[in-house]
Amino acid sequence: MNNRKREEKTSKKQEKKRLQIGLIILAAVLLLVFLPGILFITKYVKLVDGIDVNGEIKTVSFGTYPQSLVSDKKTLELLNAIELDWKYFDDCFAGDDYYGTMKQTDCMKYADTEFNGNRYRAVAIEKYRPNSSISPANAEESLQDDNGFELNKTYWFLYEPIDWTLINSSEGLMMSERVLDAMPFNNSFYWIDRDFDKAVFIDKELSSTKYFFTPANLYKTSSVRKWLNNEFYSLSFNSEEQKLVKSSWHLTHESSENRKYGLSAMNRDKVFLLSTSDLLRCPTQYLNALVRFVPVTDYARCRGAYSVLRDGNYYTWYWLSTPGDSCADVVSAYFNKDVFNFDRQFFYAYSLGGIRCAACLKQSALNQLSIGGEVQ
Repeated sequence: MNNRKREEKTSKKQEKKRLQIGLIILAAVLLLVFLPGILFITKYVKLVDGIDVNGEIKTVSFGTYPQSLVSDKKTLELLNAIELDWKYFDDCFAGDDYYGTMKQTDCMKYADTEFNGNRYRAVAIEKYRPNSSISPANAEESLQDDNGFELNKTYWFLYEPIDWTLINSSEGLMMSERVLDAMPFNNSFYWIDRDFDKAVFIDKELSSTKYFFTPANLYKTSSVRKWLNNEFYSLSFNSEEQKLVKSSWHLTHESSENRKYGLSAMNRDKVFLLSTSDLLRCPTQYLNALVRFVPVTDYARCRGAYSVLRDGNYYTWYWLSTPGDSCADVVSAYFNKDVFNFDRQFFYAYSLGGIRCAACLKQSALNQLSIGGEVQ
């Protein structure tokens, strides 16, 4: 009897020890899985909470992008005499008014050239770029003709320094002062079931089962995110400037629709769109300066950006990375009667929206920057 009790007691001790070891292993596994995410979120919170809101707004110039329309007749005459190597934009999509019919279309072509110490971009519109990527490429569906740009005419734009608002000097977080371009949030997406509002994004590179039902307003898989970190990044920053731009983690809050699919909202990018939470952490006075009456470049207007004329300048709305309430809605920031606002209902994922991007510079770059100036 005593031997049996001793065996039972020993067995219980061994079982308890095995349970303790199992719990230790489980805790270690969970730590390895979740610690990177915790660190990333901590770093993100530090970045946003550290916004420099107490002093005047600081600006820096970094990188270049085609912006102002060239209007000087002599310069235009000389530029038009240059033999150009034309290429078609690969970000123009059009359809026949049905979801899933949108295809890449040769609407516009461009050519870059150096002249007299400056860099220029020529743009020629062969077919109007539709405001919605499901619509036909014609004047009725485009804002390019409303903005004063005609078919089969060459327009020249000057590459100019990009001016950024330095939001957080300790982290190097900055946002472009102007809307620089016009892009759909997603080039293509498909309605699976209108009754249940299932708008999904499909990309040839992401056409696995995992992404087949990805909501169209998820920033992680959006075509605008891909464009920002490839075409925009390569065009805006030369090889030396690219070394000064750091990859940074940023959080995009998911909508209730996105959470059904368990998709991550933490992204690591060189260039990105800010979210509503990024902006709403700022005091109202600072926020109004960042959001309302955002100027739009001539180049973005040529590309089809919506614009409103006020006091001799053009202004527009722009994309944020935050999804709206349904699986096709994306939040945009816009001006309305001198007060900034966010729209969650009317600008859908397929609309041609303004691009006002953000990026983070390395500390070595900030050390070289003079406020209001360029990298030395």
